[in-house]
Amino acid sequence: MLVAALDGAAGLEASRLELDRDGPTYTIDTIEQLAAPDRELVLVMGSDVAATLESWHRVDDLRQLVTLAIVDRGDPAPADLEGWRVVRVRVPRMELSSTDLRRRVAAGEPIDFLVPMPAVRVLRSYGLYAHP
Repeated sequence: MLVAALDGAAGLEASRLELDRDGPTYTIDTIEQLAAPDRELVLVMGSDVAATLESWHRVDDLRQLVTLAIVDRGDPAPADLEGWRVVRVRVPRMELSSTDLRRRVAAGEPIDFLVPMPAVRVLRSYGLYAHP
């Protein structure tokens, strides 16, 4: 679905790094695989996820390797991000969640224009999320 959703989006591509890795996979493993001396890695997340960072696997190593781009959707930003490089990204609040999208698909409600059309086609062709 991600490949379909990114179809035609210049500068973006889907990666299989985490899918092709054996065993459990953690963000730090992916970051270490992508790291290079001439590359800045930016980890994009919502402020709700940023509030849980301290519980992440090898969080101290992650803190050294990435800049956080925290997407502000109107929820309060985490107060304690000491030691992190942080960029705040403000976007308009959209009352839409992945849980709601799956519920809409299962109920047969439209999701057109809420999800990129190529991804909608993949969802429909494979019958994904069609049952609650």
